[in-house]
Amino acid sequence: MKSTLENRMMQKWRAKVAVLALALAAPLAAFAQNAIQSITSSQQAGTDVVRVELSEPLAAVPGGFAVQAPPRVAIDLPGVSNAMGKNSVELNQGNLRSANVAQSGERTRLVLNLRQAANYRVELQGKSLIVLLDSAGLPLAVSIVLAVLIAALVGAALQFLAIRSAKQASHVSLIIITIGAAVFIRGIAKELWGVDPRPLPPFSGDTSIRFLGAFIHPQALWIIGTTVVVALAVHFFLSYTTVGKALKACSVNSAAAPLVGIDPKMMGLIAFVLAALLGAICGAVTAPLTLTRYDVGITLGLKGFVAASIGGFKSPWATVAGGVLLGVVESFAVAADWGPFTSAYKDAIALVVLVLILLARSRKLAEED
Repeated sequence: MKSTLENRMMQKWRAKVAVLALALAAPLAAFAQNAIQSITSSQQAGTDVVRVELSEPLAAVPGGFAVQAPPRVAIDLPGVSNAMGKNSVELNQGNLRSANVAQSGERTRLVLNLRQAANYRVELQGKSLIVLLDSAGLPLAVSIVLAVLIAALVGAALQFLAIRSAKQASHVSLIIITIGAAVFIRGIAKELWGVDPRPLPPFSGDTSIRFLGAFIHPQALWIIGTTVVVALAVHFFLSYTTVGKALKACSVNSAAAPLVGIDPKMMGLIAFVLAALLGAICGAVTAPLTLTRYDVGITLGLKGFVAASIGGFKSPWATVAGGVLLGVVESFAVAADWGPFTSAYKDAIALVVLVLILLARSRKLAEED
């Protein structure tokens, strides 16, 4: 009898010990699970290197994928948790902006936020996961300068091959030629770079600046500053240089310009090169906010023409004022959110403004004709 009672007591104690062991094993198992300890970055021979320190080595190279817009690289880490105590790490080195860690159950995704899209490869070194990002190309400043110069060459080629060869053509014919050339160039761009929007990294980061209760993107300040500088440069060129004055004289009367020694063909070439330069600068500065794609020039060109129409085609400052006025009208119309005035029809507002300008100035245009 006594022996039976002792056996029952031993069984109860064994059951309690087993339950206690299971209770202790759960957190120990969780503690033993592989986890991210730290994320650091460095540069080696022009290559950005991201090192992810883990508590245990990975059995195989994890899979991942890249996104073009916005530029990112994602690495999936099954059976890995986050032991850093934070979900975001600011890197700000080379092409790297930051790293985000998102955990769902027993799976963790590492997301590398880039300034420009780039190819990548993953390697394992002991307990470290290494992500190597290939060089994103030339430095941003060099790329912008080359893009502006290439655009100038394209403008010169367009004037020399299409416009100058169309001798004695009417103004309507020249407009049709330039429209056809624009369609041709867009087709080439579509075949070369595809239809997906392509991002450009902001010049001064993307942390918004608070000003009088409003948040302003740093790139917007670049746009404003560039607009002022370009307007000043164009005003100085047209008003205080011999070539600029000759360009204005030729635009007023191209038939009489040769009588005073001005070559209309050369002035036409300069005008096309200058227009291409300004367009390229505009595209480079606005691309970080609007993205860029093969047909982005249609909307920007239309709004630029409307801004120049508001300013009366008289001076760069009038055009800038017209652009500011058009932007204010668009913003207020979208903010009203009434009837057709919604964000979906924001770009159509420029067309409405253009029609109103044409109606208001129809008599003056008829008199000039």
